[in-house]
Amino acid sequence: MWGLREGQLGLTAYLQRLIVMDFYEHPIQAAPAPRCELCGEVIGVYEPLIAIRDGQARETARSAEPEVADSASSCYHRTCYAPR
Repeated sequence: MWGLREGQLGLTAYLQRLIVMDFYEHPIQAAPAPRCELCGEVIGVYEPLIAIRDGQARETARSAEPEVADSASSCYHRTCYAPR
């Protein structure tokens, strides 16, 4: 039989312990949520937003395209944005 000696961990338990230890040493940090340039409020994940990138306005949502808000020079709520 493949019995374990006292004090030994099975492979699965050992790997789980390593994963937990790594998480505490290197916690995952969420990116800060974008804020509307006009009102200053956080733009929610499912809220429509206007992202300005390279002078072009693009309507999307963070849930659909998270990278767009991250790379935009500014973001607005759809209701706050008024083209100039």
